Amino acid sequence: MATVAVTRNDSIEEAIADALARLPLEPLVRGKVVAVKPNETYATADDTTGVTQPDTLRGVLRYLEPMGPKELVVTGGSGAAYGERLTFEHA
Repeated sequence: MATVAVTRNDSIEEAIADALARLPLEPLVRGKVVAVKPNETYATADDTTGVTQPDTLRGVLRYLEPMGPKELVVTGGSGAAYGERLTFEHA
């Protein structure tokens, strides 16, 4: 069965950190190449593109980075077009 973490906070980055803190992620992250595939989308009347919001992705990356991944890779498609690979190497 999958683990689900639910949290509530006005700051999306704090909510993400709170939810991710409930999951045993460090053994999956430390020293490894980690692919982050954002799949949370949001659209408004002004913006109907339905893409993952930057603060959501930033919150996930900021939470994972201190765990010492060898490499963080943001991956995913952009609909019918080709996606781009963004790499963040741990110093």
